[in-house]
Amino acid sequence: MLLRECVGKELRLRQARNPRYSLRSFARDLGVHHATLSRLLRGARAETRTVVAIGTRLGLGPADLRACLSAEHVDAVSYAITRDDFHADSRWLAVVTGVQLDDVNIVLQQLLQSRRLRMTSATEWRLEGVPR
Repeated sequence: MLLRECVGKELRLRQARNPRYSLRSFARDLGVHHATLSRLLRGARAETRTVVAIGTRLGLGPADLRACLSAEHVDAVSYAITRDDFHADSRWLAVVTGVQLDDVNIVLQQLLQSRRLRMTSATEWRLEGVPR
């Protein structure tokens, strides 16, 4: 589950209870800047500390937080692999995505095991179902 889905669901619940409840109010309640929250809801990837801070304030347990972090990492690495300037190197992925190298390698293993990633050569990696 991506954090933006969880946050969006919670915002809709709060707005259903109080139609005047705004994004700024929600950001204040979560302890983050409203622009950060807006970017997150529009699809920007969240940094690890932002995921942990927001998830904790939403009452997510450790397992849910790990799932959110994992989903964010998979999303970031998958996007980076589809970039035109992509380099088939986990260190490059770590720098570009801001995800720690160990976590990048975990994501790559998950993508390989699920057959969503094909490493056709040392320099050519393809995500299945994504045109390149």
